[in-house]
Order: sequence, then structure tokens, then C-alpha cells
Amino acid sequence: MTLNKKEISERITQIRKDNNLSMQDFADLIGVSGKSTINEWEKGRSIPSKKTLAKITDKLNIEANYILYGNFNDYIRDLLISVIHEKTDEQLSSTFFDYLNKIDALSRFRSYEESQPIETIQDQIRVREEIMNLAINSTIDDNISELSDFLIEHQVNFGSSTSLILKTINNYFLKKLNKLELTKHNYIQELISNSDLINYNLDSLNTDDAEKIKKIVDNFHKELLQLDY
Repeated sequence: MTLNKKEISERITQIRKDNNLSMQDFADLIGVSGKSTINEWEKGRSIPSKKTLAKITDKLNIEANYILYGNFNDYIRDLLISVIHEKTDEQLSSTFFDYLNKIDALSRFRSYEESQPIETIQDQIRVREEIMNLAINSTIDDNISELSDFLIEHQVNFGSSTSLILKTINNYFLKKLNKLELTKHNYIQELISNSDLINYNLDSLNTDDAEKIKKIVDNFHKELLQLDY
């Protein structure tokens, strides 16, 4: 994940001020070499080392990941975008792209694709990559609030290991996929039930027409069941 030094510097400054500490007081508290080090952080020229972050979290009861990434939603969003784009977790990537395909996320950007000048194969590849990136990012943005709530509900937070966070994110998208499948199943069963009603209203038709409609309904059942399973 890419760290934003400017945002980190702003959070460090705010943390110091919230605790009514001068730069020198802050430096003394966490054992770094003077206020010049704090100034470097707050100017965004450098960031604390892991060892120093541990001291800050210990002395001020603040999560290191908050300093590095901001609020929990931002942290999860950045982590997920990084994992999906770089495909560093095979299981989560597979589940996420299954979900992406199931909701047909790419279709949202067809107008963008049509607006792009495509003259070469390279142009085509570039536009497809851009559309995929847009679909990935928008899908994550659409889910990030609900996903964060799901993680918190399962007692996953800043202090949790990355592997646990990714496993729980994977479970979230599996749950979303199962819900989509269940919705589809219920819809198909409703269609089947409604088509069954036709069979009870054929008395007013002659035999040939009734047989034709019955055959259509039977074929419709078969196609629906194939779609469902």
C-alpha cells in the first residue's frame, strides 16, 4: 500500500496538538532526537519508523495504522484496492472478480468506452484496463461502508493482522455472492410458480391451443431450471 506522507504529517501534527505537546515535548516523550525530527514528520519529508510508531502508539494509545492510513474505512479501501490490483491474495481476488462479474460492474462504463478514440490494439488494451480499474474502484467504493461495518461486527479492526482482515473481506464478498444467487433462485422459482398458473387456466381454450401452451410452459420450466443450476 502506498503511504501518503502529507496526510500522515497532518495526522501527526493533530495528534501532537490534541495532546497539548510541543515538538520538543513530543520528541522527549517518544525518545527521538529533538524537535527537528518531529518537524521533518510534520512537514511531510519523512515518516516515523516502525519502532518509533510503536512508541507513539504505546505512549498516546493510538493505533499505528491510524497514523499511517487515517480512518478505518480509508485503510480498508486502500488495502483492498492494493490487493485486487496487484493480485497479492489469490483467494480474495478470485472471489472479488466473481462478484464483479455477477453484478456486471463493467457495464456501468460502456459509455466511457464508446467515448474513447480507439485506433490501435494498444488503444483497445489501454481503454479496457481503464474500464477495469474504474469498475474495481467503484465497486469497492460502493461497498466500503457496509464492508467496514461487517469487519467491525466480526471484531476486525486496526489491530487485526492483515491476513485476518483479508480473510474476513473475502467472507464478506462470498456472503454478497450467496445473496445474489439466492435472489436469483427465488426469482426463478417465482417465475416457475407463476407459469404454473397458466396450466390451471386452459379450460377455455381448445385442445390444440391448450397443448401448445402446455408445451411452451414445460420448455420454459426446463430452461429456467438450467439457468438456476
